[in-house]
Formats: sequence, structure tokens, C-alpha cells
Amino acid sequence: MLYKKWNITRTMFLVFIITILLFVDGNTQENSLKVLLPESSDLGLTVTSKYQQSAEGEKLVELINGGAVLFLKYGFKRTVFQEYYIDSTQYINLEIYQMEKPEGAKGIFYARTDTSAKPISFGKLGFQNNYYCTFYREHYYVIVTGSDSTKTVQKLMLKTAEIVDRKIIDKN
Repeated sequence: MLYKKWNITRTMFLVFIITILLFVDGNTQENSLKVLLPESSDLGLTVTSKYQQSAEGEKLVELINGGAVLFLKYGFKRTVFQEYYIDSTQYINLEIYQMEKPEGAKGIFYARTDTSAKPISFGKLGFQNNYYCTFYREHYYVIVTGSDSTKTVQKLMLKTAEIVDRKIIDKN
């Protein structure tokens, strides 16, 4: 009888430990992209961070219904979205996508980017237009879109992209 109680206790303990390990690993993976997000204070303006969303695997469909198929085709792994507000009318949206392989980040970049836009000096390759800048590096594809084409918004888009690129380099 004592032996049976010991086995039950040991089994419950192992299940508990495995559950904790799975929970910690899942949160670490989910949060791994969040370390790439700039803090509002990093951006040098009075910026408010709002509306953060993330997704992994097939759950991308819930965030970007129409475009998810293309990302999944290129080996999408996870994403995080973050909005930064300068004021009530000016803001930027940051989207960071992690792909399974660097080739996937490069592929989605070329599939979705107007390469006739103005080149930017960070990322493996990147471009800027009036309302967005985009680049890829390693496993990551990054898009920063602005609410308008004012100098303030464009400056914030570029600074945000540059910070994310630096964080990707530091992470690897």
C-alpha cells in the first residue's frame, strides 16, 4: 500500500513539473519576440504604446485573415504587433514576423515589398516609402507603417525599424 501511494505521489509530482516546464517554455517562446519591441522611451518622443497582439503558427489567420496564407507558405513561426501613438491622430504600427528559416524571411520580404522604394541602411535589405519601411534580417521580417507621411511619422518609423534591427543583431 505504501509503495502504491509513493508511485501516485511521484507520478503527480512529475506531471506537475512537466506542466510547469511546458508553461514556462511556451511563455518564453511567446515573449521572445517582445524583447525586440522598442520601449516608448527608446523612441525619443512622447510616445504611448498600445494594442499589442501576438500569434503563433496557424493562429496568424485570426490576426491577418487575408494575408496569412502567404506567410504560412514561407514558414511563419510567430509574430508580434505593437502600435505606438505620438498623439491622437499620428501613430505607427510595428509588425515583427519570425520565420522558421532565414530564407522564409527573405522570401516574404520579396513577395510583399516594393523594391523600387528608397533603400534603408539597416537590415539585410530594406526599403522605405511614404507610409512604411520594411526590412528582413536573419529569421525576421519587419514592417513599420505610419498613419501619414509627415516628417515626424517618417522619422519615428525609421527610428523604430533601426532599434528593432539592432535588437535582432544583439539577440543573435
